[in-house]
Amino acid sequence: MDMVKKHKNRARRSATLHQPRTRIITNSRALIAKRVVIVVIVVALMSVVTALVCQLFFNEEKMTKRQLEAMAAEYYEDYIYENLVHGAMSQAEIEAKMEKYVSGGFAAVNLRQLLLYDNGKNIENGGLLQEHCDANTTSAKFYPEEPFDKKSYRIEYRYDCDF
Repeated sequence: MDMVKKHKNRARRSATLHQPRTRIITNSRALIAKRVVIVVIVVALMSVVTALVCQLFFNEEKMTKRQLEAMAAEYYEDYIYENLVHGAMSQAEIEAKMEKYVSGGFAAVNLRQLLLYDNGKNIENGGLLQEHCDANTTSAKFYPEEPFDKKSYRIEYRYDCDF
């Protein structure tokens, strides 16, 4: 009888000894699989974020439009406004002059004029504009707005670009 008990005890011990090993092995495989899935998800998210950032900051269309907006704003503030409003004009005089242009705006300024403005300083900076847009038909039209100071205006753009 002792032999039978010993044999049963050995069988139980060996079964319990092997059982945790298989659990450890399956647990470690599951852990590795979870880590692989997490790494794949992180890499996919990083790829999507990188693509969105590239689209946002390195989009030629947006960069071209930003260049035109910057050149047009400079043109209005430093050329149109300065030539229309002379030195010591009162606010009433400025309002009287600007009121004429509120609804109709100033004459449209084409891209060629913006590039050549101020002795052609924008020709060097207007690379994307010159590359993608027609200099004779791409234009900006300026509308002054109250309180008629240097920064109070609205610009409407007409793009003739190949993007």
